[in-house]
Amino acid sequence: PRPGAGAGPLPSRARPAVIAAAAVPADSAAARGAWTSVGAELVDLETGSWARWRDARAASGHPVPELLALRAVLDTPARPLGRAGSLVGPGATTVDRGRLAGWLVRDPGALGALRRLAADRRRAARALGPATAALVGALTGSGPEVLDPPGAAVPARGG
Repeated sequence: PRPGAGAGPLPSRARPAVIAAAAVPADSAAARGAWTSVGAELVDLETGSWARWRDARAASGHPVPELLALRAVLDTPARPLGRAGSLVGPGATTVDRGRLAGWLVRDPGALGALRRLAADRRRAARALGPATAALVGALTGSGPEVLDPPGAAVPARGG
């Protein structure tokens, strides 16, 4: 299906996008450019394992569900995470306080970047709530519209 198929009125600044699953972060301009050249608008590390599982299942003839990812993007080419991206270790769900303390001792000026990142994270969390509700409503037919790309609203199912 096309990117955003079945996705429609999304909360402020939300939009359908092509997500590439990478094995390593795309932190450099060259890495981001390589992904952009093949049509990716976002690069993440989390969906790759799901995609590999899905491909293996499909290759063995088993049915597989489609993946729908709802992402809030904190690191952009204009505002990369940089060193802050290393504060949460692989598989961890919280900031490594030792890494954080060590970074701030070595570079007290980093506090401003961390405050900005914290504000970005709060904005992203606030945006995900309405986006999730809109998506669930559209997928279950309980929302006012079936989600579709901007400008292509489709009447609600059964209505």
